[in-house]
Amino acid sequence: MKEHRFQGWLVGAGVSIGHQWMLSNRFSLEASIGVGYAYMDYDTYPCDKCGTRISEDTKHYFGPTKASLSLIYIIK
Repeated sequence: MKEHRFQGWLVGAGVSIGHQWMLSNRFSLEASIGVGYAYMDYDTYPCDKCGTRISEDTKHYFGPTKASLSLIYIIK
């Protein structure tokens, strides 16, 4: 990415699901996972200030977009 500049737009959507487990009165553990879709339409340029377009491309992505594991401390 340091040798090229990419210019365009991206749109996406996704869903995620998670669950929380109480470990004690003050600690809990939370896990979540998400999947989504992204549509990317962009042009490639040789450098960050050059104006000559090298190529144009469109990409579709469907797959995992989020994975998390959190340790939570409850302040009373």
